[in-house]
Amino acid sequence: MGINTDGTLSLTDYFQPYDYQNMDLGDEDLGSGGLAILDPTVFKGTGVSKMGVTAGKNGKVYILNVNNLGGFKLGPAQTDNVVQTIVTNQAVFGAAGSYPLEGGYIYFTPVNYPTYVYKLGFSESGAPVFSKVGQSTESSAGRVGVGVPTVTSYQGKEGTAILWLCDPDAGLRAWYAVPQADGFLKSIKLPQVAGANKFQRPVFGDARLYVTDANGVLYCLGFPVNLPLNCTSPVNFGTVALGSSATQTITCTVNIPITSINGATVGDAHFQVNNASLPKGPLAAGATFSFPVTWDLSNTVVENAPNASYGNTAPGIKSTPLTLLTTNGVAGYSTQFPISLTGKEVSEAAYLELTPVTVDYSGIVLLQNQPTPSVTLPFVIANSGLGLLTITGYAYTQDDLDAGNAVYTNVTFYPNGTMDLGFGEFTSNNLPAVGTVLQAGNQISVQSTFQPTKGVGSYRAYFTIWSTGGSKYTILEGSASTAPIANFSISNGEGGWLPQGNLLMDFGDVAPGTTSSRQIRICNVGGSVLEISKSKPPNGVFHPDNPGELGESQKIPIGQCAYGTVLFVTNVENLNVPSPTYNNTWTLNVNDLNFGVHVVQITGTVVSKKVGPLNSSGNPVYTYLGCYQDANGAGRLLPQQAYEGNNNTNGNCQTDCLAGSYVFAGTEYQVQCFCGNKPPPATSLDSTGSHCTYACSGEGTEVCGGDGGYISIYYDATKYTPGSDSSTSGTTSSTGTTTQSVSTPTGGPLTVQSAGPYIYYGCYVDSINARALSASLNPESGAGNTVEVCAAACSGYQYMGVEYATECYCANSITGGNGLATGGTDPSLNGCSMTCAGNASEYCGGPNRLNMYTLPPKATTTGTSIGTSASATPTPTGPQTVGNFGNWKYLGCYSEATNGRALSDLQNPISGNTVTNEACAVACAKYHYFGTEYSSECYCGNTINSGSALVTGSTPSQTLCDMICSGNASEYCGGQNRLNMYQTTLS
Repeated sequence: MGINTDGTLSLTDYFQPYDYQNMDLGDEDLGSGGLAILDPTVFKGTGVSKMGVTAGKNGKVYILNVNNLGGFKLGPAQTDNVVQTIVTNQAVFGAAGSYPLEGGYIYFTPVNYPTYVYKLGFSESGAPVFSKVGQSTESSAGRVGVGVPTVTSYQGKEGTAILWLCDPDAGLRAWYAVPQADGFLKSIKLPQVAGANKFQRPVFGDARLYVTDANGVLYCLGFPVNLPLNCTSPVNFGTVALGSSATQTITCTVNIPITSINGATVGDAHFQVNNASLPKGPLAAGATFSFPVTWDLSNTVVENAPNASYGNTAPGIKSTPLTLLTTNGVAGYSTQFPISLTGKEVSEAAYLELTPVTVDYSGIVLLQNQPTPSVTLPFVIANSGLGLLTITGYAYTQDDLDAGNAVYTNVTFYPNGTMDLGFGEFTSNNLPAVGTVLQAGNQISVQSTFQPTKGVGSYRAYFTIWSTGGSKYTILEGSASTAPIANFSISNGEGGWLPQGNLLMDFGDVAPGTTSSRQIRICNVGGSVLEISKSKPPNGVFHPDNPGELGESQKIPIGQCAYGTVLFVTNVENLNVPSPTYNNTWTLNVNDLNFGVHVVQITGTVVSKKVGPLNSSGNPVYTYLGCYQDANGAGRLLPQQAYEGNNNTNGNCQTDCLAGSYVFAGTEYQVQCFCGNKPPPATSLDSTGSHCTYACSGEGTEVCGGDGGYISIYYDATKYTPGSDSSTSGTTSSTGTTTQSVSTPTGGPLTVQSAGPYIYYGCYVDSINARALSASLNPESGAGNTVEVCAAACSGYQYMGVEYATECYCANSITGGNGLATGGTDPSLNGCSMTCAGNASEYCGGPNRLNMYTLPPKATTTGTSIGTSASATPTPTGPQTVGNFGNWKYLGCYSEATNGRALSDLQNPISGNTVTNEACAVACAKYHYFGTEYSSECYCGNTINSGSALVTGSTPSQTLCDMICSGNASEYCGGQNRLNMYQTTLS
C-alpha cells in the first residue's frame, strides 16, 4: 500500500496466485503466516534486490520479489510471476524463518511434518534459487499452531546459529541451524517445556530465552549458570585444508576451588585433546591453565560420510562442543564446562557437492480427462573446493547403490533442449553439458521436472554426477495418484445413513432433560489422502461430543472414514410449555475440488410433557405460566380449592378447574389443587425458577408447588394472554358465580411483538417536522389507542406505529431519514417507554419515538387504507446494523477465528430464538467484547482470538453480516462465520 498526499492509502502492488480459484474451492488460505522479509544484504540476486517469503494452506511456499510482487497471471503461460514456488503439498500456517549467514537459509514447518531447510543458490545468470538442503528428524504437531522458526547466533558469528521452534504438542525445540552432511538438523537437548501456545515464537534478552506454555506457565532458559571455570570460547581454527591440521590453545581461569580436572570430551573426533595435557590435582580459585586442541584433517578421505557417526569431512563451516569434566570443591556449581570449537574446512582440490540429497516432488494428483500435471524443483551442482571442477558425466539407475553392481543409463540430451534424468519421468532443460568447468566456489542451479507419464504409482531415479571433484548422487522421487473423493453422509438416528446430498441433521422431537446424538461421516473413496480444510462446529445445545473430531487439517487415509458426533443436550422443561425448536450449523470443506463448502443445518424440537385436558387440536388446554408465591397475606392467588389428596397431579387439577370453567389452575404443597380467574401479580413470580420443587403426590416426576407457599400455575390460553389486558368470557363457575375480568398484566408493561398481521420492527426515532410514517396520521388515536387498535386502523399499509401513548401512524415506507433508536430493546433506554392510553399493559412509543411494526417480508398489500390509497408495492427500508449504543461501541463485521471461536469465554448465554444485539449485550455485561452471529448465536469474550479480523466492505451484503436477528427482524445479527462485533466503552 502507498500513502497518498492526503493521508489515505492506495494499492501500489499485489500478488495473487494464478490458481486461486482452485485454492478457494479447497479452502486453502494464502499467507496464513504473513509475509517474511529476508535480509536484502544476503538474499538477493540478478534482478532481485529484496525478497519475501509467504506460504499458506495450499502447501506452496512463494519466494516473492518485494519490489515487484507479481500481480495476477503475469508469469510464463499465465502462471505466477514470482522468484520461485516451493511445493510442499502440506499446509503451512506459520511464517517462514531465515538465517542470513553461511550462505543464507530459510525455514518453514508444515502441519504434521518436519521443519524444512532451503539454502540460497544461484542460476547461471545469477538469479536467486532456493534448494532443499535439510530437514528435522522430528515432525511438528498434527494440528495448526506451530510457531515461526527463529534463529539466533552468538554475536553474529558463523557456526554458532541455533534454530528455535515452538510446537503446540512438543513444546520448545532447538537445532543447530545449518543441516549436517546427511541432510538432517542436529537436535539440541533442552529442558522439557509443555505444549506451547499456538503460533508462538520465543523471545530473547540478556542471554536468556523466554517462552510460555498452553497453561500460561512462563519458562526462562539460558545463562548465567554457576560455572567452575572461565575458558576461551568459542575457539576458531580459521581455514583448515583437507590433508592438514591446525592447533589452538585454550586458556582457562579457575572461578572456585576445584578438586580435580577429570578429563575432556569432544563431539567430533577430528578435534583432538590429550587428557595428559590437562592439569593434575587441586586448583585454587584464580589459578590459570592452558592446553592445546588440534583439528586434524591430515588423514581424512575427501568425501562425505553421511552415514557415519564420525564427523564428516566435507568442506564448510564445522562446529562441535568440547566439554571439561570437573570435581568441584564448592557445591552448587556445574561439573561440566562446554567450550565451542569452530572452523572452516576447505579442499585444495576441486570438490563436488550435489544438494539436496533427495529431490522429493511429493505426490501429483491425476485428474480424469485432464493433461498429466508436472512439478519442477531445483537441485544444485557446486564446487566447494579451491581447484577447477570439470563435469565428466551423468547417468541414472534404479538399482541398489550399496550392492556395488548397479547398471546405469547415461543421461540423454535431446535436440529440443530436454535432458532425460531418469526413465522419461524426470527431465531438465538446463543441465550443464558434459565438460562444463566450475570455478572454485561456483554453483549451478538445475531445474528438474517430474511428470508421471505412466500413470498412478511411485517413481524414483538415482541421478549421479561424475567430475574431477568426485562423484555424487541425489534421489529423484515422486508419486502419482488419483484425486481424493469425499463421500459425505449424516446418520438418520436409526442406525443408517441419509443420502449423500442431504445436509439436514434433524433430531426431530426430543424429550426435555435428555441427550441425543447424530453423526457426520466423511469417507475417502478417492486415490489420495483427503484433508479437512474447514470445520466450524456448532456451539450451545448442539455441540460436538469430541472437539477434536472432524477438525481442520485432519487427514482421512484412502478407504477410511472420519466421524463427528453432534450432541443435542436439552434442558429440563416445565409441563405444557410451547415446544421450542433449536437450530445451528456445522460448516465443513475438504480438498476434494468437487466437494464445495457443506453447511449442515442442525435442528431439533424439545417437546415437553403434555398433561390435562386437550383441545380439539390435540394440544393441552392449559399452558404453564410460572411459579408464584401464594403465602403473601393478601389471600390466595387462586381462591377456589378444588380438592386435596394423595392422587394430586397437574393433569387432574386442570381437569377439575376446566370443569368449573376456570382460567387458571394451580397445584401446591404436593396434594392441593386451586382454581381461579384472576391472573397472579408479577410481584409474586419466582424469577429464579428455583422454588417450585415439590413432587406431586400422584406423580413423582411432576412438580406441584414448593416450600414457602409456592404454587405452580397454568392458564387457559383461549381466555388469557400473558402480558395483555385480556378478559375471560362471561361464563359461570361451578360455584355459580360469574368469572372475574382478567385485567392485570403478568409482568408489567410489555412491548407487543405482534398485532394482527404485523410483527414488531423496533423503536424508531420520529419528528414532528418529518414523520417516519406520513401516509396516514392518527386514523385512530386518543384514550382508546392500543397496538392492536392501531394495527386494525392501518390495515393495508406496510408499516404502522404507535407514539406518545395516544398516537397512531401508517405508511408504506419509512421516510424523513428516521432510523432505529439507540438503546436496543430496553424501553428505559430507547425512549419507547410510554404505556398505551387504552391498555396500560402495552407500550405505545414515547416522545418522538414510535413502536414500529411491519408486515412480514413475504406479505403484500392490495387494498386501500382509511382516507388514503396504499401503494401496491411497498418499499420497506429493511433491517439495519445496530451501531453504538449504551456502553457498547460497534467495531464492525468480524470473521470467525482460525481454529475455534473469535469470542470463546462465554458461548450462547441466551436462547437462540430471542437473540438481539441488545439482549446479547446484557448477557455479556461482564466481558470486554460481545458478538452476534448466524441470526441466533451470542458470544462473549475478553479478547478477540487469533485469526478473527475485520471484514472489508461497507454494506451487510459485502461483509456477509446480513442475517437478521432471531429476536428482532429489524436488526442484523452477523452471518455465517461472521459476527457483528461490539466492545465495551467502560474501563
